[in-house]
Amino acid sequence: MRQRFTKQVITAVATLGSLVAFFLLGWTPENDIPAWRWILLVIAVLAFGINIRGDWLAYKAESAKIYQSGREIRDYMTSLLERGGRCAIFSRDLTWADHSDVRDLLNRKARRGELTLVLPKPTPLATELAAQGASLFTYPDLNCELRSRFTLVQLGTAAPSVAVGRPQGETVLVEEFDERTHPVVTLAEDLRTVLEQISTRQATIPPSGS
Repeated sequence: MRQRFTKQVITAVATLGSLVAFFLLGWTPENDIPAWRWILLVIAVLAFGINIRGDWLAYKAESAKIYQSGREIRDYMTSLLERGGRCAIFSRDLTWADHSDVRDLLNRKARRGELTLVLPKPTPLATELAAQGASLFTYPDLNCELRSRFTLVQLGTAAPSVAVGRPQGETVLVEEFDERTHPVVTLAEDLRTVLEQISTRQATIPPSGS
C-alpha cells in the first residue's frame, strides 16, 4: 500500500512539474505570461491537491489500525456495518457484539436480510439473529477456528470491501481492503462460499447410525 501511494505521489508531482515547465516556457523578465497560462497553472495546482488528498485518504483507509479495548472494536465494527448493504461476518463467538447498540444494529440488518454469520459453532446471539432472519453457517465438524476475523461489507455493490482483524497480544490489528485495489476481497468471498457449502453439507448429512 505504501509503495503504491508513493508511486501515485511521484506520478502526480511529475505531472505537475511538466505543467509548470510548460507554464514557464518562453518566459523572460521582459515578456508577460499570458493570462490563460495563469489560469491553467491554478487549475493544475488545484487538481494536484485534490488528487493527492484523495490518494492519502485511500491510503489511510487501507492502513492497519490497532484497537486495544472492546469498546474500540465495537465502535469500529458499528461504523463498518453502518455503511449499509449486505454483510458477512466471520467471527469466533461474536463477543464483541454483546452490547445493546450493536445487537440492535445486527437485529435490524438480520430483519432486512442483510446479515450473514459464519462461526465455528452456534452461539446464543447468533441463534437469536438467525431467528430474526440472518443466514447462519457453522463448521463444527472441521474442529478448527479461523485465526483471522474478517467482515465483508457492501456485498452485491460495485464497491465491496473487507476488514480483516488479527489478534496481536492484547490488541487487535485491523486492515481494510476493497476490490478495486486488493485481491483479499476475492479471497474472502471465496472462503465464505467454501464455508457456507461445508455448513450446508453438514446440515444435510444425517448422523451416522440413523
